[in-house]
Amino acid sequence: GMGGVGKTTLAKELYRRISSLFDCRAFVRTSRKPDARRLLISMLSQIRPHHTPHNWKVHSLIADIRTHLQDKRYLIVIDDVWATQTWDIINRALPAGNLCSGILVTTEVDDVALKCCDYDSKYVLTMKPLGQDDSSKLFFSTVFGPQYDCPPELSEVANNIIRKCAGFPFAFITLG
Repeated sequence: GMGGVGKTTLAKELYRRISSLFDCRAFVRTSRKPDARRLLISMLSQIRPHHTPHNWKVHSLIADIRTHLQDKRYLIVIDDVWATQTWDIINRALPAGNLCSGILVTTEVDDVALKCCDYDSKYVLTMKPLGQDDSSKLFFSTVFGPQYDCPPELSEVANNIIRKCAGFPFAFITLG
């Protein structure tokens, strides 16, 4: 989905709700030009706290992560992947078919989404902007609180803002 549509927010909420069901877990944010070492160190520090890797090289970090996750049930969230090469590096660290483990990747790039699920599109959820009703509820609850009643004198301005935000939750929350 496009930036601002709520991918990261949804991933964080899912992680918050279910991460305790797994032996190991990590929520790692990437960037357009990620540092593979930093990314793997972040993952390792979350799945294996208080452990200092023997070697800080990428191939050693991959081996450490893979060995630690083997025979464990894990949840790994990789947020904001921009390139298939980034996924290739991360994927090398993840044991396959492992005890109902979960891997969630967020991205704006269709090719990345497809590669992350071995080109099986049934595993890709494309997020779309909110509809008019949900947009209004989110904006009004952000601005006016849980009752989300807009005063009549502000309704025209509020509706213009809602229209201009085009269903993007990040825009509503930022402007709200």
